[in-house]
Amino acid sequence: MATFAELQTYLNRRLLRVKLSQKIFFTENLRVMIKAGLSLTEALRTLAMQTEQKGFRAVIIELNADVERGQTLAQALGRFPTVFEPIFVNMIASGEVSGTLEKTLEQLTVQMRKDYELVSKVKSAMTYPIVVLSATLMIGIGMMIFVVPQILSIFEEMGDVELPLPTRILIGTTDFFKNYWFLALIVAVAMIAGFL
Repeated sequence: MATFAELQTYLNRRLLRVKLSQKIFFTENLRVMIKAGLSLTEALRTLAMQTEQKGFRAVIIELNADVERGQTLAQALGRFPTVFEPIFVNMIASGEVSGTLEKTLEQLTVQMRKDYELVSKVKSAMTYPIVVLSATLMIGIGMMIFVVPQILSIFEEMGDVELPLPTRILIGTTDFFKNYWFLALIVAVAMIAGFL
């Protein structure tokens, strides 16, 4: 039977997310320290002191403890699947077995930097369309609530004249926005959130 502390540690390990920039910092500096001749435990201890994110610092401290107990770095990394992906762990394992851990860390750093740059480019490329879409939606909702009802009052004065289908759709849509604006706002926010 697991204790509460063990259960909490397990859940924290499963839910922990680490920024890609922090992982790049970790692999790059671990490579540099190993190249400089530091032992793996010394390098991990130093990295734990230098890491800003508390959750990731706790992970590095646990990695160091596992390595000091005789586990390989790959085995220790494998305990944190939400932080270190299986491909990351497998590459470290192959680097340890082949004696090319430093080279493996360099390759991982290069790949993660490429991923980071790609994600940054995608985010910056998506910012402008999201702003334009949001502004368009807000302007459209504003027009449906404030401007179109004033124009439609002209049609209401005309009496029993058969209006074209697009005009009737516009009247129905405007009535919906006028009477249920809060639902329209919730739907708009949900659409933007879903798009993001």
